[in-house]
Amino acid sequence: MFYYNHGIDFKDKQVANKIFDIYANKDDTLGSRVLSVMLKCSRDRIKRIMAKYDITARTKRRSYKYAGKADNIFNNLLRTDINLEDYEIVFSDIFEFRLSDSSKVYRTSSNHPNTTLGFLNSSIK
Repeated sequence: MFYYNHGIDFKDKQVANKIFDIYANKDDTLGSRVLSVMLKCSRDRIKRIMAKYDITARTKRRSYKYAGKADNIFNNLLRTDINLEDYEIVFSDIFEFRLSDSSKVYRTSSNHPNTTLGFLNSSIK
């Protein structure tokens, strides 16, 4: 049978208020390990209180600034105009089906008007 201990909620609220004060006044990136040392409580208790009151530490983001210029500047090949009339796409997709006798059948689809769709049988098992 479980009994409700009303003293724990009051103590948890006091510790949560201390955590809120530390986050507001000092540093909001502190986790449960540093807070447990500062508040002289166990780390598991701090973690439980932080989870109970949805208190999360802000993560520090490392800033990166490049001071100089790059040595080699290459052309952007993705922005170049490609003449698609020179190229012809024959097969656009190939599907593989496994039959009940554990053989495979390949089905190809095509965008080309002169190419017929077909099945390719394989002897791979």
